[in-house]
Amino acid sequence: MPQNPFSYGKALSPNHFIGRSKEIRRIVNRLLNGESTALIGDPHIGKTSLLTYLVHSDTRQSLYEGKAAQWYFSMMDTQILGGQLTPVQFWEQALFPIKESLDKEPPDSLLNKHYALCKENNFGNFTLERLFLLLKKIGRQFVLALDEFDTLLNHPVLNSAEFYGGLRSFASRPEFALVLIIASRTPLSQLNSRTQKFNPTGSPFFNIFAEITMGALTDKEVEKLFSLAGDRFKDHEKHAIKALAGKHPYLLQATCAALWDAYEEDEINRQPYVVQRLQEVNFFFSDTWRTWTPEIRKAFTIAAIAHQERLLKDAGFFGENLMTSIEDWKPELRELENKGWIEKDEQYQGGYKISSEIMLAWLSDELIKAARTDKSFESWLQERGIDGAFISVDEKKAFVEAAKKAAGVIKQAKEPIKDVFDLVKGLFGAS
Repeated sequence: MPQNPFSYGKALSPNHFIGRSKEIRRIVNRLLNGESTALIGDPHIGKTSLLTYLVHSDTRQSLYEGKAAQWYFSMMDTQILGGQLTPVQFWEQALFPIKESLDKEPPDSLLNKHYALCKENNFGNFTLERLFLLLKKIGRQFVLALDEFDTLLNHPVLNSAEFYGGLRSFASRPEFALVLIIASRTPLSQLNSRTQKFNPTGSPFFNIFAEITMGALTDKEVEKLFSLAGDRFKDHEKHAIKALAGKHPYLLQATCAALWDAYEEDEINRQPYVVQRLQEVNFFFSDTWRTWTPEIRKAFTIAAIAHQERLLKDAGFFGENLMTSIEDWKPELRELENKGWIEKDEQYQGGYKISSEIMLAWLSDELIKAARTDKSFESWLQERGIDGAFISVDEKKAFVEAAKKAAGVIKQAKEPIKDVFDLVKGLFGAS
């Protein structure tokens, strides 16, 4: 039995990693220049996979122009750090690659002495400065990759001015050898805002990073992913996968994996099998939604209602107030476009359509659940974290009316949009 080449649910190993050439090129150039980078993206967009690819022993030599032999690479998942982890323990874990290499150094080498001094002084900032200064002088670089960095905002010990200030100082000064790559769901502007209390009059802690937003894959990268199936997937099936998943790497991998297994199990009508399998990833949508700001949630809901209106034969969900409101939310719509969730399309009200039919189905289900209960749509807005995003009572009223009308039409439609897979019915057939 051939192994399913598609993988989702955990970070990809370097030999299974596909795409992100633009992001890789930019980060590698920054590392070669000793500059730090922040990878920002929604859950399951591939941040951990990219971090792993950048620091893995199998990829270093080809990425860093032969300099990797003189560099130390360390990667930590801050999400699993214990609540009582101290800065001493953090740096002891982070610097383990240096400690591990000391056996190859002469016992009386400066590196051995400086590391011992750091340990004796509980990895205080002054002794860490001396260590990173020495590494720079002897032509070394220490690359520290911190995954799920924004979880530190809730850490009872490390969420402090001393810790953030030390990181910033070590990584920003050219005489030191530390370079950071952090991965975060929270953008730098919010990281700076939420830590400003520690340093109200000084420079933001995280203004030393270049921010790279990870969004959808490119068309070329999607085709490369499809190529893992060889000639198994037919053109109309690839079209169906892109309609369902958009260009989101996690959704593409999940849909491709389901279709591959449908072939393996000799399913003649593969559509119901794929639909059933995709129910396994419902958690993904609420997880993604939870990380969005109220403004982003509202902008996406507006775009989703506009998308549904066109698919349901211009049901007239939009009033003048809501159409005017769309123009006020262009920054949020652009952010959703950068993330890969919407695409420009002038055939839709507001000029955007939803990229993934699966995500559209999830939000449609949420609207229908609200319509089925006795709860008001105002309560639904509060529960879904949208209520705080409105700038006027009229705008909120227009939004609620559009959502209620959308839910009603969706629920009564002969081919409900909530069962979005009907839109691609037959595309997974046995042709």
